[in-house]
Amino acid sequence: QCSAEGGGYTWYGNSRDHQLTPWNNDPVSDPQGEAIYVRDEETDALFCPTLKPLDQRDGTHIARHGFGYSAFERTTGELRLELVQTVPLNASHKLMRLRLTNLTRQSRRLSVTYYAEPVLGPNRPASARNLVTSLDETTGAMLVRNPWSAAAGSVVMFADMAGAPKFARSQDI
Repeated sequence: QCSAEGGGYTWYGNSRDHQLTPWNNDPVSDPQGEAIYVRDEETDALFCPTLKPLDQRDGTHIARHGFGYSAFERTTGELRLELVQTVPLNASHKLMRLRLTNLTRQSRRLSVTYYAEPVLGPNRPASARNLVTSLDETTGAMLVRNPWSAAAGSVVMFADMAGAPKFARSQDI
């Protein structure tokens, strides 16, 4: 589920009992349990492809929702960010494609950080102390489990950047 400002949450099976990231019933503040941040490593400028959580009102923000996808575009004077999110039919994963375009003439060093607040249960306060994280040695994916949950004990939440540099590395664009 995804809002026009970029807030939303992810679940599996049953959206009430099997949350992967938190659901918040507040359409006014639209708090986020997931976000993508892009940082300019030289200037420390921070950007998001969605309006929230940074709530930067400069530049252009566009949100489009269609059958099976949500797309966000943000353009500042120096960077264009395009994010497409989808869940393939009959799949158990969400795909996100982030495209960055440098609108300046100078080379830039940018880092991308994906933030997700894992739940793996009906609510974050009840499951937070039971979550176990690890890195998959083969793929470098971040894994989260809740082995003490009867309903989510065999569920593995994962985040992977599909062969891109992992955790705390930067790449020039």
